[in-house]
Amino acid sequence: MSSQIIYGAEPAKGWRPWGALVPFLGIAFVAATVISLTAALQSAHFVDAQENPIGLSGFVAFLLLPFGALSIVVVAWIRFVERRPLAVYRVGRYASTTNVPGRPARRRRDGDGDRRWNLDRGRF
Repeated sequence: MSSQIIYGAEPAKGWRPWGALVPFLGIAFVAATVISLTAALQSAHFVDAQENPIGLSGFVAFLLLPFGALSIVVVAWIRFVERRPLAVYRVGRYASTTNVPGRPARRRRDGDGDRRWNLDRGRF
């Protein structure tokens, strides 16, 4: 099995947090998005006073809005603080899922020339 690089080798041009700071940043991101959206969900009557969703629309809003807000915060951190291209995290235009570890490699059709091509690469 050959090793494959799944992330781009392009270095960050901006600030990268220290390893000890990363858990606190993650907690801050989650807390900021949940706390800010809880008030909005309560004012729109999607959740009750105990933060339980009301009905199907409340349940959908309760799930989609916090996760959507968290993803926006993470993408903003990647783009504006670390100043990395989105392709580094396989989100951009050149993101391809054909060489992800754990996923079997695509096989070509087993014809006359393709069989040799597959055998050379360890695909049976």
